[in-house]
Amino acid sequence: MRRLPAALALFFVVPLAAQDKTKPWYQMDYGPCLSTTAEGFTPDNVALKGRVLRVGDGAGVVFDTELLRVATAFVDGHVELRGTPFDGAHGPIPRTRGRELYSTRQEPGVAKDDSFADPRPIPHGPLPRDHARFEGHWFAGDAVLLQYRIDKRRVLETHEFVAATDELPPGIARCFEFGPGKAVRLVLMDQPGAPDEGADVTLGGDAAHNGGSQGTLVTGFVWERAFQAGEGKQERKESAESRIELFAPVGTRFVRRAGRVELVVPAADHARFARVTVRTGAPGKLLAEAVVDTSLRDLSGLQKGGPRRWAETLKSAGTLGSGDGPFVVDTLTIPAENPWHSRLRFAAFDFVDQDTAALSTWNGDVWLVHGVDADLGELTWTRFCTGLHDPLGLKVVNGVIHAHGRDGIHRLRDVNHDGECDFVEVFNDDVLITQGFHEFAFDLQTDAKGDFYFAKGGPVNPGGRGFQKIVPHHGTVMRVSADGSKLDVVATGLRAPNGIGVSPDGVVTSGDNQGTWMPACRINISTNGTFWGCFDTAHADPPPATYDEPICWLPMSVDNSGGGQVWVPKGVWGELGGMLIHQSYGQSSNYLVLTQTHEGKTQGGVVRLPANFESSQMRGRFHSDGHLYVTGFMGWQTNAAKESSFHRVRRTTAPLRLPLAMRCYATGIELEFSDALDPQSAGDPSSWEVEVWNYLWSQAYGSAEYKPSDPQKKVKDGEKNRDALKVRSVEVSDDGKRVFLAVDGMQKAMQLRVGWSIDARGGGEIDGELHGTIHFLPERQKADAGK
Repeated sequence: MRRLPAALALFFVVPLAAQDKTKPWYQMDYGPCLSTTAEGFTPDNVALKGRVLRVGDGAGVVFDTELLRVATAFVDGHVELRGTPFDGAHGPIPRTRGRELYSTRQEPGVAKDDSFADPRPIPHGPLPRDHARFEGHWFAGDAVLLQYRIDKRRVLETHEFVAATDELPPGIARCFEFGPGKAVRLVLMDQPGAPDEGADVTLGGDAAHNGGSQGTLVTGFVWERAFQAGEGKQERKESAESRIELFAPVGTRFVRRAGRVELVVPAADHARFARVTVRTGAPGKLLAEAVVDTSLRDLSGLQKGGPRRWAETLKSAGTLGSGDGPFVVDTLTIPAENPWHSRLRFAAFDFVDQDTAALSTWNGDVWLVHGVDADLGELTWTRFCTGLHDPLGLKVVNGVIHAHGRDGIHRLRDVNHDGECDFVEVFNDDVLITQGFHEFAFDLQTDAKGDFYFAKGGPVNPGGRGFQKIVPHHGTVMRVSADGSKLDVVATGLRAPNGIGVSPDGVVTSGDNQGTWMPACRINISTNGTFWGCFDTAHADPPPATYDEPICWLPMSVDNSGGGQVWVPKGVWGELGGMLIHQSYGQSSNYLVLTQTHEGKTQGGVVRLPANFESSQMRGRFHSDGHLYVTGFMGWQTNAAKESSFHRVRRTTAPLRLPLAMRCYATGIELEFSDALDPQSAGDPSSWEVEVWNYLWSQAYGSAEYKPSDPQKKVKDGEKNRDALKVRSVEVSDDGKRVFLAVDGMQKAMQLRVGWSIDARGGGEIDGELHGTIHFLPERQKADAGK
């Protein structure tokens, strides 16, 4: 296939009347394959894990990787890019426009025991492994090679545009290579209402195995497709006569059965090849006769890796932060422009080697940035992969980039070592999805055993209240075995968890966002079977009576939309080693998480780390250089100043002057600071403030504040309604680092705020606040009191 000239290098050449080239989602070149949930020419034909393939100027194919079918093929058209990653719309999904060549119904496109019945318990997820499975797709220049298996028989498939002639309209060819194995049966196209009799056409005669195969022709049938219109009327699409040209091994058959046109390929002990071309013209038009094809080829040659498609490298210079605080923030400058108009909204990253990071974007790219060294003087950016399905998670394992998107985890293979991905290999695609716009796939982490973890959001309704259709994986944290063979659920009851964390000893954490059954944002800590509060995604019968308690709840002013979590490695960042950091997408901040454990329960709170960033905080990882790297982008409900950023956070030798521990007791609150406090100011009760309030856990969107002393008092969302607790006295330890606030009226509360305005020992003001939750109030032991 020829490469599009630079001026036309968009994902499908959209007619000017349908395309607004000022829109960034239409300016971007997504490459020859875009993975997305895509709607065909009728709303009942959706490929949930689709591969939208660019076949030619205005021609394309939507391949359904779960059902292994061509959902639709079209010419003279384009893909209308709708939805949150593209035009930002909440609800719509991408859909095809133009002239439909053919389509298939939303059921398996490959048979098992000659049956196309759907064996899945619900119409979601891939086919069973003993039936058929998609294995990935290859890039070979502008060609895309699909790889899957039917039972144990390997199939390679690519698509080619067939130009119009004086006598024939344009068409699209499906080119196959079938490995050795048993006979297989595939659906070519729907032909609803057509009679079955006289439809079985077998290819006979001599045929060479190297591609010089006999041709046969099926013409003269008319297909029509009806769909339910918005007002309940049946509308019928334009009829068209289709011509199918087949070049394939002896014994290959067309079968017209149950409203389908099927292709039956005989068993073989060696590779066999086939080419099926479908053209569409006006009804009744006589089309040309069949010819013998001599151009069939060995498609496995496309598995060697094609030439670089994104050869141009971009350069930027990083900037080093400065200041006298405990942290300085360096900036790894993102290129302002690129030749492909790629929207560099970075969502996740990991390190490939000592000086190279891989970053994924919301719109499906993975980029490599080289030159991640001490001074960041010259950063080199290259485009490594394109067309992934909203990859909001990325992890490098043994030098291989694993990208996590809505359609599962994929390994990105550079087989010819030229710096670009050649094979997007399915690692695990067992996750169940729908077309819900809000069911994002978040993050990707591993534990010490090599198992993978990620979170999946619930299918929130447009507008944020309630949910669309629920399937078993919505609102969960899932684990995939280290070899990719098994997926299981480790936590349920999530609404919109934009990130997770996994500690060195396997503790899983997550955030979640205010909304239905989420009175406020929360930080979760998990064991297997944990339920985190959203009834709609509990996936339990009977449903749980209540939720498992979070580490803490967070008011909207602190975190209105959470990100991921990252554990500080021990031996790094001094006294912070081994502690947990929670990131805020909404507030573009990072928070140190303080925890207290008692009788198997955990409670805690957060204090903000004093560092500012250009964009949201979604993902963080520590590099072997001992510094924290962070990234995020601007979507909605964030105070991010820029569309995206990539930063490095370095700990300086300046004093931190933050609490490192909090402990709540029946008689008060103990805080342990990183640095010595001035005993006079710290010991003054008027230097401290303590407030508590509750939320209402209900199906409503979020919650107002509820005063514990007057729970019936109602206020509007956003209004304060709190109990102020009196700090009766303050004990300061001899080293000045620990204070105990004797507080009247200590009680369990969903929200605690402790504020302070004190001095450091030796000078310097310390103003701050902690927000946390009180689940339990043990007695303060004398041993603790004396520390």
